[in-house]
Amino acid sequence: MKISYCVECGIRLFHEPARNPKIVNVKPGTLDDTSWVRPMGHLWLGSAQPWFEPPLDALRYSGQPDSFDALFKRFGAFLKDGGG
Repeated sequence: MKISYCVECGIRLFHEPARNPKIVNVKPGTLDDTSWVRPMGHLWLGSAQPWFEPPLDALRYSGQPDSFDALFKRFGAFLKDGGG
């Protein structure tokens, strides 16, 4: 996994999993404006806090999904509809 850090403070900005070059995981806490951010799905819900309930229309995975195709499709539709 390639991890990119801020040269000023050392915080992790994003990482790129070697097993899936189509994915870049951006750490949303590093963004100045997160008003446009919309989760496309929720992974690892099998270990989520008991109080967390993702939106009913969210893609849900109890662990690592076998495929990210549904997430890619949801993100593509989000961009097509003017998101991001």
